[in-house]
Amino acid sequence: MLPNFREKRIAARSRVFFGGEILIDSELPAVECHVKNISRGGASIVVQSGDLLPAQFDLFIRKTSARHAAVVKWSRGRRFGIAYRPRLSLVTKRPSPAELRQALGLVPA
Repeated sequence: MLPNFREKRIAARSRVFFGGEILIDSELPAVECHVKNISRGGASIVVQSGDLLPAQFDLFIRKTSARHAAVVKWSRGRRFGIAYRPRLSLVTKRPSPAELRQALGLVPA
């Protein structure tokens, strides 16, 4: 290890060699990639060609059938470091009738 190297990862990574797909948009074909190492919080991937990638995309790992929302943290040529980001839930809690009445000012707080 380099003398001035400071590990920035929160979780340890495991070396792997998994096939993957970068899913950018349902209208566009997936970009092939190889997952080189992986952790709870992210991965290191290598794309087959010099394709430009957006800052955010979904990563599908074939071996585990896992799909992760990802954000690019660094890149060096065809190699990218990504962090998984939480998916926003489309299901929201509906307010109760009492909460609605209170929000509309129909009852005292």
